[in-house]
Amino acid sequence: MQMKTVFIITVLTSRMIMPGMPNLGGLGKDFKVPGMGSAMRSLNMDLTSDKSVDAHSKAQCAIPEGLKLGPKVDLQIDLPVKDKPVAKDEDPGDEGKVEKGKFVMKMYWDCAETVPPGQPRVMDSDKMMNGVGTMKDWKMPQMTKNTARVAVLDADNSRAYWPGNNAKSIKEDSSTPGLFELTTNYCGGTSITFDKAQDFLAPIDLISPGKGAVDLAKTIKVEWKSVPNAEAYMITAFSGKDNEMVMWTSSSQPDMGSDFMYSALSKEEVKKYIDNGVLMPPTKTSCRIPAGIFKTTGAPMISVLAIGADKAQEKDGIRTVITVRSSAAVMLGGGMDGEDEESIDQSDEPKKDAVDDDATEDTSDEDSGDAIDKVNDASDLGERAKDAVGRLGGLFKKRK
Repeated sequence: MQMKTVFIITVLTSRMIMPGMPNLGGLGKDFKVPGMGSAMRSLNMDLTSDKSVDAHSKAQCAIPEGLKLGPKVDLQIDLPVKDKPVAKDEDPGDEGKVEKGKFVMKMYWDCAETVPPGQPRVMDSDKMMNGVGTMKDWKMPQMTKNTARVAVLDADNSRAYWPGNNAKSIKEDSSTPGLFELTTNYCGGTSITFDKAQDFLAPIDLISPGKGAVDLAKTIKVEWKSVPNAEAYMITAFSGKDNEMVMWTSSSQPDMGSDFMYSALSKEEVKKYIDNGVLMPPTKTSCRIPAGIFKTTGAPMISVLAIGADKAQEKDGIRTVITVRSSAAVMLGGGMDGEDEESIDQSDEPKKDAVDDDATEDTSDEDSGDAIDKVNDASDLGERAKDAVGRLGGLFKKRK
């Protein structure tokens, strides 16, 4: 029987890595910016049901003592909002409108020194508007059955979630093992036990790229220290400029792998994905991005994802899903070809940073502001990637 209520718990360790940026120390913690200071631990709960809610609806979850957040947390419930009718002479705005102009998206995949044969896979809005090629020619990643947005059924009448407006930060020495017990007054309740395997993963410790700008005409080496209890890894990278977007994934298949962040995977599924080359095994700690693929769009943002031991169950009429992840977003510096900044030496031999004795001016506030701007840019890049797919999809619908 298909579950009508889905309870998703995401256990995440995240950090933002900006090679060459100043160490902001406590400032990163104050602004709750992952990786600027120390890595950030977060735990998110998302309860979606076909049961409707009203002002009297409540949902809470008893949690283990190790989380150091008290005996329970209250899930925030968003009440349904009635759609405002649009007057005949009222402009609905830009939503749904398709921006004119050519847009090109290129997809590369696999760890390699140079671009493998048959790549990239290109989606060109101009050609498709003129009847050359179809969406079928550009394979998009298939979402697994436990993905949060797929698991939430069409009967999505209510949503409760934590943290809400009164969120508390999770301490660095917190832990998840123990009993999580959900209770509500509108869609029932359930419980699930977190084992040690569902505890927070260690943060990803990047070895390469290092300080400075990379030479985008050359291979980019991505290397990290092994994450204990990780069951698989995946790396993705993307960059965009003007009307061109370039994406790359470590998968040996032309699959962006965007669903693996929030999809609960069984051990059998992880093994299958490793065997098929979609995910990298836990023994793998390095990968190379083919030379030159980002030369025209600029330095990419690289995401390194470690996948932990997920868990799923169907109990009490509720499907409960636990995903355990550690991620690092690496924002590389430099210009189009890396020549405007000092190129990094990606050899195994570390070098000492040069110190300018004449540079005595205090620019800490200025550097901090730039760092925060770069974090905001990371979010913008992610939205641009989503927007790129949306714009192309809109163009194809319009053509029909």
